[in-house]
Amino acid sequence: MFPGSGASTSQLAEFVTCSGATLYRARAALVKSGQIRSTGTDKQPRYPAS
Repeated sequence: MFPGSGASTSQLAEFVTCSGATLYRARAALVKSGQIRSTGTDKQPRYPAS
């Protein structure tokens, strides 16, 4: 779905039906559990699967 460097937060938001706050909490939980990782820069992070 997101080949290469992973998805941005806005790309992830296109595929979910939750509020923005819920998306950010879910993304943080996925990073913390190691299911996805944050790559890229602080200004433009990307989230590929681990």
